[in-house]
Amino acid sequence: MEKRKDAQIYELVYKPVDYDLWNNQLYTPLQVGANRTNLDIVPLKDNTGDNISNNNDFYSEATGTYWIWKNTPHTKYIGQCQYRRRLQFIEHENFDVIFSFAPIITSAPIQLGTTLKRHMEALHPAIDTMVLHEIITQKYQQYTYSYIQNFVNGRILFYSSAYVMRWDDFDEYCRFLFGVLKLYSDAFGFDDHTTLRRYVTQKVSSSQQRLENTDISYHSLIGGFLQERLFTIWLLSKYDIGQIL
Repeated sequence: MEKRKDAQIYELVYKPVDYDLWNNQLYTPLQVGANRTNLDIVPLKDNTGDNISNNNDFYSEATGTYWIWKNTPHTKYIGQCQYRRRLQFIEHENFDVIFSFAPIITSAPIQLGTTLKRHMEALHPAIDTMVLHEIITQKYQQYTYSYIQNFVNGRILFYSSAYVMRWDDFDEYCRFLFGVLKLYSDAFGFDDHTTLRRYVTQKVSSSQQRLENTDISYHSLIGGFLQERLFTIWLLSKYDIGQIL
C-alpha cells in the first residue's frame, strides 16, 4: 500500500486493542513507548532513528510526536491522533480545500470550571507550574502573552493531542514543545527512569497540596500533561479561536 505523499496522520497506540487500527493511504498506526515494553502492537514504532522512546515514562505519547517530527517525510500536511480519540477523515480527503478555510484542524477543546493553572495545580504539585512559568517567561518570551492569557487566566484546554496542520507549523510547534520539556527535564536531571521516579516520589510526598491522585506512575508522566497545556498555549498564540477547525 502506497502512502499519500501530501498528507499523513499517525494513530498513536501503546497497548493492544480489540478493534482494527486504521492503516491506509492516509493513516498509519505508530506504537509509542516501544523501548519500555515487550509488546509488539504494530510494525511502526517510536524507537527507531532519532527517538526518545526510552523517556516515554516522562514524555508519555509525546515520544510519538517527537518520532514523527524527526523521522517522517515532510508531507504538506501532517497530523496525529490517539487510538481512542480519532480525527476521522476519508482516505482521499482533500486537505487543500479544508485548509483554504482554516489554518489548522484539531479536536474541540473542553471548557474548564477554573483556569488551566488552577486546574493543573489541583492534580499536580505546584512545582510543575512554577517551573513552567520560569521556562516560558525566561526562555520563550514570545509565548509569555499567550501563557498569561490562556494558561494563567484561560479556561479552555485543547487536551486530546489530535491535529492536522501544515508541516512548517508542526515544526514550529515541536521546537517549542520539546524545547520547553527538555528544559524542564534537565532542571531535575531526568537521566533515567530511577532518577525520575525518585524525583516524583519526593515532590508528591513533600507537596503541601491535597492532590486528587498520588500515584507515582501517574505523576511521572508530567511531560505528557504539560504537553496538552503547551499545545493550548502555542495554538492560541498563533491563531484566534475562530480560525481553528
